[in-house]
Amino acid sequence: MKCVKTISRNIMVGLIFLIVLTSIVRADDAALYKEGLDYLKKGQSDFALLRFYRVVQGSPKSEYAEKAQFKVIEYFYQSGQSLELAQEAKKYYDLFPQGENINNVKKMIEENEVRVLRKNGEDAFNKGDWKSCIESFKAV
Repeated sequence: MKCVKTISRNIMVGLIFLIVLTSIVRADDAALYKEGLDYLKKGQSDFALLRFYRVVQGSPKSEYAEKAQFKVIEYFYQSGQSLELAQEAKKYYDLFPQGENINNVKKMIEENEVRVLRKNGEDAFNKGDWKSCIESFKAV
């Protein structure tokens, strides 16, 4: 009988933990988005990124999700992380095909492609690989 009481108590503690955790994770999207913006103003973009991710993952249909996903894309664009930028842009296209920032996302992707081609051209130039250098700069 003592074992059953211990199991019951553990189950209750677990349920309470899940309820508390769910309320934390389901925090108000507007508040999370605002926190993200506040972190950006303070120059703490990594913390901002986490807030924006929570908005999109927690409530992809909320009015703040599209704006938050765009902020995620801006983060990777500004930090020059091309692979992550492409992945997050694809997520944006899938979730928000008519999003208010769709043209800005497309522009960032295009500018990033040019940036990558220029970098490849410069790297080829520095290595003395003239053929690759010329091909990269022609593509720009």
